[in-house]
Amino acid sequence: VVAGSCPNTVCGMQAVAYAVMDSGKIDFWWVKPRADCAGELEAGTLHRHSHGPFKNDPGKSRAVYQALADFFADTGPSQDGTSFEVQSVNGAARGCLCQSGSIRPIVLIWQEEYSGMLSWSKFVHGQIMYQHLLDGQCGPFFLSQCYSIRDGGVSIPVRTEWPHDDVIPSVDIHWLPK
Repeated sequence: VVAGSCPNTVCGMQAVAYAVMDSGKIDFWWVKPRADCAGELEAGTLHRHSHGPFKNDPGKSRAVYQALADFFADTGPSQDGTSFEVQSVNGAARGCLCQSGSIRPIVLIWQEEYSGMLSWSKFVHGQIMYQHLLDGQCGPFFLSQCYSIRDGGVSIPVRTEWPHDDVIPSVDIHWLPK
């Protein structure tokens, strides 16, 4: 899940959910709150809909968010040895950040800053929240690392990890270096 992009002036609170489809392809769509209760998830948006009352396909935002799906679909690491892979963790398919032989199951991708949909150059900056695998099990703590998506490319510009006590980051995540 990519969170942090909304609310904005165009839409209310929502997040982008990524999923591995039966075909093996990675797809994504908007997950939204209920229209009558903004504090509750609209179950109808847990599946992708291109039309109808629960329309939630990515539309024009695909130009920015497709880069993450493509990075997971790419079979090799980037020049710095970083790769995103779908791996089985505790019996479930999980998106993982892989660096230097370490597998880190992703818990949340926090989007801190982004270009407007009308901007010529599209970008997203934020933090990837993950856990370390310890003896094949997810560790009891959470870490984050900067990421950047710019014009279709994904990069992890800084190799510094920050610890977090919970899966939902505190307000301190806003002040971490970009």
